[in-house]
Amino acid sequence: MAKKKPPSVLPEALLRELLIAQPPIDMPPKRQAHIKKNLLAKVAAIEKFSPNLSRGITTVRAGTGEWQHRSTGIDMQILFDDGRTMTRLVRFAAGARLASHQHCGNEESTVLEGCCYVGDLLLNKGDYQLALDGSVHDEVHSPHGCILLVRSASMKAHHPAAITPTHG
Repeated sequence: MAKKKPPSVLPEALLRELLIAQPPIDMPPKRQAHIKKNLLAKVAAIEKFSPNLSRGITTVRAGTGEWQHRSTGIDMQILFDDGRTMTRLVRFAAGARLASHQHCGNEESTVLEGCCYVGDLLLNKGDYQLALDGSVHDEVHSPHGCILLVRSASMKAHHPAAITPTHG
């Protein structure tokens, strides 16, 4: 669940003027340089990640971004997450398996590379699948490895696991 900003006691315009009117804090030059260096590095990283961010456009270049370990042989890279919906890449190593699970919201998947099975159904490169809210996926496995593009409800919007394993 997204954190809500606490309501301000003062009107925003007044608060802004009060902050602007505050005299600068006298800070040692070494500390100023450290803060400036870190801030500029963060700005450079954002611009490298997405030079069009200021126009409301985000670009994630191939080969960039951080892969997060999900389970044995399965990693994911979050491309977008606004707290309601999430778009991610899911990478299955050869032989990786994801247990049967129930969906908390609609989930759209497209195979970008390789192939995988959802139960006995083979999905090849370019194939698309929609799993509706509440539906149960059979086990997903990839004999030779694959990469999926998945769009679903944000994990922030539901239980942190976002999918509930089923038994049997």
